[in-house]
Amino acid sequence: MTSAINQPTRIEKVKHGFLNLAIVTFYLYACFGAIIIYKAAVLQSYNIEFAPWGLAVVKAQVIAKFIEIGEFLPLEKRLPGMTLAWYLGCKVAVFAALIVTLSFLEEGVAAVLHGRTLLEGFSDFAAMGWRLILSENAPLCLILYPLLGLGVISDALPEGQLRHMFFGRRGTVNELRRP
Repeated sequence: MTSAINQPTRIEKVKHGFLNLAIVTFYLYACFGAIIIYKAAVLQSYNIEFAPWGLAVVKAQVIAKFIEIGEFLPLEKRLPGMTLAWYLGCKVAVFAALIVTLSFLEEGVAAVLHGRTLLEGFSDFAAMGWRLILSENAPLCLILYPLLGLGVISDALPEGQLRHMFFGRRGTVNELRRP
């Protein structure tokens, strides 16, 4: 239920947050699952077993949480005259940079949890080299485009129109068009 001034209650906000987190996690897991299937097929041709499905779920959950954190950044307003494509590209670049940065921090924390120093974790991440870091994060950028793109398009349309266009009854979209 919403209050008299149409503001969502705290419980509605929490439910909405959990639902969004679950949807983003599922989407990322599906994308990572496709990448894992490809990696497993390539490695199997060299007789190397590879199937880290649990890792994909954890990675999807962590990145979904990073995306949720990134939503609090002041990127929600497009500059006047900025096209949706340019805005989306900038938003994906910022989110990708945020995810790489948080992955860097994650490596440091993982090192500490495994009895190593924070610096050793950071060194391991840096030792991967820019090509490996780029090869792991370039697909992530491609995955972020549709995920963030739907949000950007939804923000540009009147409230609820994109949801209605996807899930509403046929022939009723014109009711929500801008005057």
